[in-house]
Amino acid sequence: HDGGEELYDHLKDPKEWRNLAASPEFDSVKRSLALWLPTTWAPSAPTKKEYSFDPETFTWIHRKSGRVTKGKVETTQRNTE
Repeated sequence: HDGGEELYDHLKDPKEWRNLAASPEFDSVKRSLALWLPTTWAPSAPTKKEYSFDPETFTWIHRKSGRVTKGKVETTQRNTE
């Protein structure tokens, strides 16, 4: 968030004592890794205050949109994968 960069060689420096980001010899590595960075951020998740909660049905209702989210899962359901 502050624009700082960090780059470490985990094979030679597993405890990350030496930051290699400022070394010009690693500019190509930084450019390669930068291709994996997102170009836009995901929208912020709504806060708890944006919902009302019904404890009897274990249902969350978004105050503005009215979207309903049911959070209780039956204990008899199991993942068989």
